Parts: sequence; structure tokens; C-alpha cells
Amino acid sequence: MEIVQTAVGNVPVTGALCFVAADWPLFGGSFIVQGVHALWPRKLTDRIVGAAGDVKVAQVAEVLTAHFPSAT
Repeated sequence: MEIVQTAVGNVPVTGALCFVAADWPLFGGSFIVQGVHALWPRKLTDRIVGAAGDVKVAQVAEVLTAHFPSAT
């Protein structure tokens, strides 16, 4: 998270592990360990949308792509 924060500058950064095919309980289930959220895709979407504010997503995506190229 520190490396990403350094790359993006003054943009909020939060760690997350998103488990796509996990069998989550109907209520609750997500949790945070040492500042990293463990959750499912819909819950992650809700957190991102709630925290994005006035972040210019396309610009941040370009910065991340330049700093962290795809492994494929």
C-alpha cells in the first residue's frame, strides 16, 4: 500500500483482498486485518464508490499502469 500511495500521491489508498468465488455469510462476513479489507466484489465496489470523492479515476489508472505494468 505504501508503494501505491507513493505512486499516486494525494489520493486515498486502502488495501483490499477481494475474494470472487468465496462462500460469504448472508450478513456480515467482511473484516479488516492490519488495515487491509477482506471482502467480496459487491462490498468492495461499495467501499470504492463511497471513498472515491473527487478522485480522477482515469488519471490514477494511467499513473498505476505506468508504475506497475501488467505481468502478462
